[in-house]
Amino acid sequence: MNTIIVITIWLSPALLMICITQIRRRNHDLILYQLCDVRDFMAVKAVNGELSEKSELFKYFFGVIADVVHVHKEYPICFRHLASGVKENHNQPVPVWKKRLMREIKKSDAETRNVVIKYLNAVQIAMREDKRIAFIERTWFVIRKSQKSTDVFRRVSHQAVLSKDLRSFARFVSSIQKASAPDYENLALAA
Repeated sequence: MNTIIVITIWLSPALLMICITQIRRRNHDLILYQLCDVRDFMAVKAVNGELSEKSELFKYFFGVIADVVHVHKEYPICFRHLASGVKENHNQPVPVWKKRLMREIKKSDAETRNVVIKYLNAVQIAMREDKRIAFIERTWFVIRKSQKSTDVFRRVSHQAVLSKDLRSFARFVSSIQKASAPDYENLALAA
């Protein structure tokens, strides 16, 4: 009996690392699948003539996401990587393209909005995979009771501990959330 306990204690760290690795791999695959689904949906809409290839909706949800998907083996799909995709592709001082994107999302049909919600879910999973953001989410928001926001992206965007790019991307994703589904928190909990 003692031998079994010793072997169990000895193998526990290795088994824990295997479990953590499998969970991360599963989350990576889930994020990749959702991003590919969004990208493919936008491609089909463009091929069918329902969406212009010059629209900001297509440029972002096909172009930027396609770049992220194509290099997913070189860089893990994480919150920082998604944020850098926006920064690299749209390095403009005045974010006019963001305003156009929000207008296009608001005017889009229900099916397109549901696909945008898939994107939001993928970004939220990626955000929770980031260790710093997860730590902030667990501790900082518990300490600061003055922050009443239920919007996870908005809460992250207010944290000075994170880089300016990450906070900017969190605000951007929050605005996508508001444009596509104002009651996103309820939708995310139901899914």
